[in-house]
Amino acid sequence: MIVLFEFKPYASIPLHDHVEGQTNIVLRVGGNFEIGEEIYHVREKTAYHKASGVSHRVGMGENGAFT
Repeated sequence: MIVLFEFKPYASIPLHDHVEGQTNIVLRVGGNFEIGEEIYHVREKTAYHKASGVSHRVGMGENGAFT
């Protein structure tokens, strides 16, 4: 799955999973991404991957993000 997200400040996406794997590149700012059992603070110009069926959630800080 290829996706483009713009997260507003303090935006969040609740815990969920989906059949497709998902890879994102953070283009601007960043936030906290919980993928499975791990929590990552992703920053600008980093990439992350979520395998198929792995639960994940997102939480932004005051600057939001564009991934």
